[in-house]
Amino acid sequence: MNPKHYKVERKWGIIITAVLAGVFGTLFAVVNTLAAAVVLGFITAFLLWNFSNFFHQYQAEIFPTRIRTTAAGFVYAWSRISTSLLLLLISAFILPHGALAVFEFAWLLIAIVSLDLALLGPRSTGKKLEEIAV
Repeated sequence: MNPKHYKVERKWGIIITAVLAGVFGTLFAVVNTLAAAVVLGFITAFLLWNFSNFFHQYQAEIFPTRIRTTAAGFVYAWSRISTSLLLLLISAFILPHGALAVFEFAWLLIAIVSLDLALLGPRSTGKKLEEIAV
């Protein structure tokens, strides 16, 4: 008896984990009890870890073989730089308005990523790399 394996299309995995991390992260921002904060913080961190796994695997698959390592490295480097700059901007301009303002901004970013991938992102799961690259 073979176990049945379920595969999540990576672009939808990115979208689903981003939205769920937004939901649980927002709940985390408004809870008043230690137990709820611990549980929601764990769930949010777990979802963001999965988001990262989906995202980095997907980013490596969408580039043609001849430029894959350079392109994936370039995109990864810029994601680290932009994250560092974004954290400084958020802490300087948005955090003074409260934790919920930070999550409102996060929801804007989640919407951009989700729409971009849903409308423009190629499917990648179960395809040969040369079939994916556009």
